Amino acid sequence: MSPQGREIGYRRYQKNDRKAVSSILYGTGFQGEDLAGTGRFNDRRLFALVHTECYVKYHREDAFVAYDKADGRVVGYVLGARDTALHDRLFKRHMVWRITLRSFLVSWWKHPESFRQARMWSRLRDDMAAPYYTRYPAHLHIDILPEYQRMGIGESLMRIFEEHMASHGVPGIHLITSNRNAKALSFYRKIGYVMLEESAGAYWLDLDGQVSVAFGKMLSNLS
Repeated sequence: MSPQGREIGYRRYQKNDRKAVSSILYGTGFQGEDLAGTGRFNDRRLFALVHTECYVKYHREDAFVAYDKADGRVVGYVLGARDTALHDRLFKRHMVWRITLRSFLVSWWKHPESFRQARMWSRLRDDMAAPYYTRYPAHLHIDILPEYQRMGIGESLMRIFEEHMASHGVPGIHLITSNRNAKALSFYRKIGYVMLEESAGAYWLDLDGQVSVAFGKMLSNLS
């Protein structure tokens, strides 16, 4: 049965949503598409450690989910942090050792493609710092199951997150996506995000023509 027409609810993230968030992450993890079967990153646990675990552990108050009211299934999420500089410090303090442990104890021999990709990401993170952090100190990540897309869920989650940030005095939000994710580019522009910068450079191994695109939105009109 298609989910179109089903009633969707929204609430804060709860501890028991962790597996659902990890599943949605993996199902949308490659330029908005399912990673399963691509052979690019088979270590699902490591993928979650890199991309979502810091948020659900240390920024839980800034996380929201969408769920299908018919069965309670979590079908989308928005995760983020009010202070990106603080998030980066928390990630280095609490997540890097976990990622390293998983990488060398499991991934390097069981999922070598994941090990290589994670090592590349660790080098990219060392270089992360952007001049727009001052005006847009918060950041977010949003993912929705493919079958629940084009139902207005993304716009609702973004509005909830933006209002939440504005209520805490956050002046602006930024996010980063890829030129290869056409759906994301059009979605962010549609809801009022403007491009802050583009920077050439690979995020995925063996994928040509990658450009990182940063978007931002000021929240003064929401406070």
